[in-house]
Amino acid sequence: PNTKLLVNKDTSEAVFPDLILQEQYYNTWVPGMDYPNNTNHQINNLGLGVEMERSSIFFPLEKLFDENSPIVYKLDEKELIINFDTAGITAWAEDSNGNMIPSTIVYDWAWNNFFPDTETYGSESHSIR
Repeated sequence: PNTKLLVNKDTSEAVFPDLILQEQYYNTWVPGMDYPNNTNHQINNLGLGVEMERSSIFFPLEKLFDENSPIVYKLDEKELIINFDTAGITAWAEDSNGNMIPSTIVYDWAWNNFFPDTETYGSESHSIR
């Protein structure tokens, strides 16, 4: 209930694909409004982004949903437990003790803007289980 949300209504300097700039929803939606019926939401580009001390990785949801949850993955010599829920269309990361690791559901193009050298799960899998 005490969560604060920053909404940037000025997208003039934002790094978005051209298609998104054409969608009025992304420029006018504010928290509390109903979600518009938008068929161009790019759900196929969603995934889980995880940043560690020296590396980052992007787990495309379409790749995760082809696997069995959880996936054990090694990044920066640390073991990540990647959990996902196909019905909820979501995923999250934990350490080997079950503690949550900061991660985010994000579009692949947005993640790559912040982490251009990111690994992508499925391209060269380092899964250890």
